[in-house]
Amino acid sequence: MIKNFFSNENSVEGIVEGVELEKKDLKLILFFTSNIENFKEISEKLSKKYIESEIIGITTAGELHNEAGIIKRAITGIAFYENIDYIISLIEDVKNLPILSRQKIINKFKEKKYLKSEYSNKEIGILFNEGLSETEENVLSIINSIFKNKLEIIGGSGGDNCKFEKTYLSLNGKILENTSIFLYLNFEKTNLKVKTYKDVMYKKTDIKTKVTKTDLDNRIIYELDNKKASERYAELLGINENRLNEYLQKHPLGRSILDDIYISTAFSINTDKSMKMYTKIPENIVVNILEKKNPLDSQKHVLENIKKDFKKVNMMFIVQCILTELNYRKTNIEKEFINNLKSISKFSGFLSYGEQYKGIHLNQSIIMLCIGE
Repeated sequence: MIKNFFSNENSVEGIVEGVELEKKDLKLILFFTSNIENFKEISEKLSKKYIESEIIGITTAGELHNEAGIIKRAITGIAFYENIDYIISLIEDVKNLPILSRQKIINKFKEKKYLKSEYSNKEIGILFNEGLSETEENVLSIINSIFKNKLEIIGGSGGDNCKFEKTYLSLNGKILENTSIFLYLNFEKTNLKVKTYKDVMYKKTDIKTKVTKTDLDNRIIYELDNKKASERYAELLGINENRLNEYLQKHPLGRSILDDIYISTAFSINTDKSMKMYTKIPENIVVNILEKKNPLDSQKHVLENIKKDFKKVNMMFIVQCILTELNYRKTNIEKEFINNLKSISKFSGFLSYGEQYKGIHLNQSIIMLCIGE
């Protein structure tokens, strides 16, 4: 059994009181909140309230829920019961030596006999990351090296209600520092299966460029086509370079992997005409400049695929990029976007500072995990 919840009371006590879950057979709770100032207290009180269950928490840029829509400073989440199995692993010291956690993860999976050469459509990995540490790719490289792309892996990077100062994760009431959480879910003892989907509101143009000089560790592109990055970007868009900041989110870069688009947006233009990116792009990669398409048409296509793949969807977990949500709000389609999701299933999720899909870090995307029959 899987249930979702939300609570939007004013006080910490009210928020925790508003989370009403049957305690019998409750194994695991995921919760998401942009109430950044009270995250520690909320984590502690939830852990005491549901002391028999394990609880993962993450701070966000906003919350999603089928009844409440997109909300702020509330709490939403998903609760897993009885026959669902799981493993929680920590990747510690993510800024310096996350590799030291690799063997610990392997040992955990070996112990439960879940380190396998193949994984089924009843298994999924979810990564919860700090949203401002710029460590997602390093953590993913370790996770991918263990599961060798056989286990489907998605995830989201936390937020802090758009303050861009500090994001947090918690496990069983304890705040984690410099740490990511990797959650493995197994539904083999149930009649449920899982499948993931990615929705993007962009399409490729015919404009291509080669990334020729980078600082990969710091997510900086210095050169495109052997020219200063911002000069070449503006040249390809046919605009004056001093207007480029207006176009970064309208025309992000896209990598094509197996006919799928993985978006990387420039965060800012540096004084040396390099570009600070939200994600890493290695040298010698050819990327397309993207342009917007109708987001509701894109969503419709994804939801049609979900309907084909499932007789019934019991629950959706959604990670939505904050930049995407801001665009939906500007164009007044947020309500229709939520109503379309509600037509599929109940859902809970959060607005993120980055997304992970099929083991790759990206942004300006919506990631959906469907659990159903």
